[in-house]
Amino acid sequence: MECVVVDVCGSDNFTSITAADCGEKLWHPTSLEERRCTNDDIYPPLWDTLGNQFLRDSAEDCCGAFYVYGDCVIDNICPPPVPSPRDCEGKKWHPKSITERVCSNSDEFPAIWGLPPMSDEFLLNTAEECCFQHYSDGDCEILDICNY
Repeated sequence: MECVVVDVCGSDNFTSITAADCGEKLWHPTSLEERRCTNDDIYPPLWDTLGNQFLRDSAEDCCGAFYVYGDCVIDNICPPPVPSPRDCEGKKWHPKSITERVCSNSDEFPAIWGLPPMSDEFLLNTAEECCFQHYSDGDCEILDICNY
């Protein structure tokens, strides 16, 4: 098993987006087939006139409205908040998503994972535990939001 650290600061994904730009971003489905909600600005202009029929205030609301049964991938184009050192105390490690082979200590995970018995399986003390528990059959990237 190989652990790869992902440097989000060096990522090109965030070059033109700042935290200030993200305050008013709305969430929308990308397609029914992809089962993905995103807060990018790539959607039909008509959706702006339809109220909250397609544009939602949160990723959770988007997933709940469009993908009730099954998985929903959240594609957040905004940079993650920069935590202060005390924000990282006691952070738990978890899979980043169902489709990516990434373990992260971010606060972005399904709320149900925070409740027993799910928390015992999905919220682990170290990145290595997370990789072993969820991706022991191959590669696992580690996304440490506290050390970038």
